[in-house]
Amino acid sequence: MLMKNSEPPFDDVRVRQAINYAIPREDLLELTFGYGAIKSNPISKGSWAYSPNAASYDNQDMEKAKKLMEEAGYPPGEPAFNATFAYWQEWPENLQIAQIIQANLAELGITVELELLEIGQWVNSVLYDHDYQMALTALVPRWDPNDQLGNVYRTDDGQALEWENEEFDKYWKAGRATADIEERKAAYWRAQEIAMEEAPCAILNVSPAF
Repeated sequence: MLMKNSEPPFDDVRVRQAINYAIPREDLLELTFGYGAIKSNPISKGSWAYSPNAASYDNQDMEKAKKLMEEAGYPPGEPAFNATFAYWQEWPENLQIAQIIQANLAELGITVELELLEIGQWVNSVLYDHDYQMALTALVPRWDPNDQLGNVYRTDDGQALEWENEEFDKYWKAGRATADIEERKAAYWRAQEIAMEEAPCAILNVSPAF
């Protein structure tokens, strides 16, 4: 789930973290009949590049989410802000995913307005023009951590985040610059930890293609 980091309210890391904690990934897994896996990190836990030190949003934590929203200036029980959530209709589960997120973010005072787009419209608005606030997308898994991190945060759909972080770029590029597995591991662990703390988007599980 993309968030446009360059503009309010998603320019506040506390809001982005709160949204990540509010998402019930167990409920989302039920939409694919239990197939797939709960996941909030672009690097899979079985990978050599997975960092156990990175923040995890696998388990929903509404209390932590509400506390973060309060720290960001949105008192509990009061309306926070409105946000439009663009999704495409080609996968039938997309509407249900959007509705579950809509319902859970309402508990944080966030009013989510769902916007159904034809895939071509979605690509133009979100990927090309970056004219969106929140958007649902899907990424095909890649084997190398360079691509797993890059596709999410820097290339492909990740460009639409408009998220800037020099430290992430430094370590991501360091991992690309060597074939030494231990050097790559150290670089990708650090890049991943930065990205998960900053939470520029929300990873919504692993979903099989039926």
